[in-house]
Amino acid sequence: MSSLAQVPFKPIEFLSRDVSLERRADGSIILESNHKLKPYEKCVPAFLAKWAREAPERVWLAQRRRPQRAWFKVTYAEAKRQIDAVTQALLDRGFGPDKPVMILSSNSIEFALLTMAAMQARAPVAPVSPAYSLMSQDHAKLRYRRRRCSHCHGANWWRRSPRAAWRDPSR
Repeated sequence: MSSLAQVPFKPIEFLSRDVSLERRADGSIILESNHKLKPYEKCVPAFLAKWAREAPERVWLAQRRRPQRAWFKVTYAEAKRQIDAVTQALLDRGFGPDKPVMILSSNSIEFALLTMAAMQARAPVAPVSPAYSLMSQDHAKLRYRRRRCSHCHGANWWRRSPRAAWRDPSR
């Protein structure tokens, strides 16, 4: 017998399929749930604030770090503190609804922290993967993305690499 078959799984309760269907003359089909929404937070950073209050020591994110591949963990309380600090730094530098934040990063805890801080500052986020940025030696892809993100901070934003105050020192 497979060891996977012996692992207990928690049953998941799904909502019933209760939808209204509308067919429009132009061929569009509109599906709408008939279930009433339960109360929810007004924005994604509000969920983090809620859990930082209710379960501050619970792990929010964890990531393995090289070279030992040890787990680096951030609790809700620590994440909230770091996100608030980065949010203030973004606001101090003029980022907000009319000035997006472009992030050149692979998936990481720092990426999540910066993304949440930008959301909290109400700044649009334009993530760029390192693989995309390395497709050319002359940074043409990055310059193109910068032009598309016309309000990104500074003419030479991609040449600077400021050290983040919240960077993990063990990395």
